[in-house]
Formats: sequence, structure tokens, C-alpha cells
Amino acid sequence: MFRAKLQNARKCERPAKLVEIELFPNEGMVTYGNEKCPDVREFIRWLGRAGVKKEIEENLDGTVEFKFYTRRMGRGGGWKLRKVYVLKPY
Repeated sequence: MFRAKLQNARKCERPAKLVEIELFPNEGMVTYGNEKCPDVREFIRWLGRAGVKKEIEENLDGTVEFKFYTRRMGRGGGWKLRKVYVLKPY
């Protein structure tokens, strides 16, 4: 299970916030959009879900992206990006 808590919030210089980015289809490609505050329970569900490919990327600006892929059905198969959660410092 994923749990995080600041030991001493007053001493933390750059606390982080979690931002969810929903994915919209765009002519066979994927468009990022609709940034909003995420539901942390849903994020935990995606982390523990079986059959989901998870990628974690750390960017140069200090943000961390959690990408969740699900299997496509049919002959083409492959993985389809479903959700992206971005953990970014204030």
C-alpha cells in the first residue's frame, strides 16, 4: 500500500502535491488534459491493480510521473495509456 506523510511539515521547504492528468483520445494518439486534484484512493487502487503496467518517470523539474497502462484487446494487442498521476513539488 502507498502511504506518505510529512514528518515535520513546517521544516519541509518544498512539499509536494499530487495532480491527476486525464487522457483524451485524439485521432489515434493521446492528448494530455484536464488537470485536477486526484482521488488518492483511486491512485492507490491503480498501484495495486493486477494486469496493469506501471511506469514511473522522474523529470528534470522535480516532478514524478506515474503512468498506468492496460492491455488492449484484439489482434493488435499492446498497451494503452489510461491514467497519469504527477507528483510535483510546490
